Amino acid sequence: MRKENVAIIGMGFGGSIHVQAFNNCKLYNITALADNGSKKSNKFSRKYNLDCKTFDSIDEMFIKCPIDIVSIATPPNLHIEIIKKCLDNKKKILCEKPVGTKKADLINLKNYIKDKENIHFFINYLFRFDSSIKTIKNCLNEKVIGKIKEINIKWNTPKRNLETRAWKLKNNSILIDRGCHVVDYLIFLLNDLDIEKKEIIDSYNEANLSMKLKNGIFISCEMSCVSSKNLGHSITICGTKGIIDSSFPFPFNPENKQVVFVNKNNKTLIKKSVIDYFPDDRIDSMTRLISSIANDTNQNQNFSELDRAIKIWSILNNSS
Repeated sequence: MRKENVAIIGMGFGGSIHVQAFNNCKLYNITALADNGSKKSNKFSRKYNLDCKTFDSIDEMFIKCPIDIVSIATPPNLHIEIIKKCLDNKKKILCEKPVGTKKADLINLKNYIKDKENIHFFINYLFRFDSSIKTIKNCLNEKVIGKIKEINIKWNTPKRNLETRAWKLKNNSILIDRGCHVVDYLIFLLNDLDIEKKEIIDSYNEANLSMKLKNGIFISCEMSCVSSKNLGHSITICGTKGIIDSSFPFPFNPENKQVVFVNKNNKTLIKKSVIDYFPDDRIDSMTRLISSIANDTNQNQNFSELDRAIKIWSILNNSS
C-alpha cells in the first residue's frame, strides 16, 4: 500500500497530538506543516525530526507540496474556511473537534459540499478508538451486565488557563469542548441516542448534561475544569446483571486506566488497561483512528461524519 502524504495545519497542543499520531503510523508521510506565520512549524519539524516542508500560507502549501490528506488542528473558528479550501483542492480531511463554533456552520458546510464527489471527511472523535471505550462496547454487545438502566459520566480536571486558551471559551464552552466527545462515544456505545428528555446546565467552565432516552436509559454527565477533587474521567454503566466501571484518574497516566466489571455480588469479572502505541492515550487513540482512515474502515466517503457532528451540536444545545 502506498503511503499517503499528510499536511498538518495548526501547531498548538492539538497539532502536537496530530504530528505524533501521524508520525507513528507507518501508513503516512508527513510532507508539510503549516501555521499562521508563527514559525512554530519549523520548531515542530525540528522537535519531531521530520523531513517535511513548512509553510506560513495554506494556499502556497497546496501549490508547492504533494498532499493526499490534510489534518486540521487550528482553533475551531478557523475550521470551516480551511475545510472549504481542502475540498476545493480535492484533499481528504481530518478535522479536530468541534468542526465549527455553531451548528449553522455545519449546516452551511453540508450545503457547500452536497454537489461535490469523492468526499473523504473525518472528525477527530478519537474516544471511540480508545481501548477502554472499545472494551466497554464489546461487553455491552455481549450483554455482560444485562439491560442498561443508567449511565453516569464524570470528567473533571483542574482549572485551565483562561488567558492562553481564551479562543476555546469563545462560543466553545466546556460543554462543547468535552461534551462533543462524550456524546460521540455514547452514540458509539449505544448505537444511537434517541432522546425523550434532556436538561443542560452550562456555565462555560462547568456543565451538566442529563438525558432520558426513549428506551428508558438515564444518562448523567458532569464536566468541569475548575475542580480540585475527584479529578479524572470515569464512566459507570449500571445494568440489570451488574456494573461496568471505567476510570482514568488525573493526571492522565495510561497505567492508571482500567475497566472493571462487577456483578451484583461485587465480584470483579474483568480488569483491563490497554495501550498499544504511546504513553499518551490521546496519541494512542488517534493513531488507531488514522489507521482506520487509511484502511477505509472508519466510514464510506459520504456525509456520515458531518451528519453526526450536526446531531451532536443539536444534543448539546438547549434550543434544539
